[in-house]
Amino acid sequence: MVDRADKGEAAMDTAELAAEVGLLGWIARGFMAVVRMALRAIG
Repeated sequence: MVDRADKGEAAMDTAELAAEVGLLGWIARGFMAVVRMALRAIG
């Protein structure tokens, strides 16, 4: 029973980490898109 609970918690932690990394990836992409637009407007 303990092993199953630990595996379940590890899976949840992994899922949360993947969601956070994915969210950060989208934020980084959006930020880079804004920077590129600003550079085009300036240049």
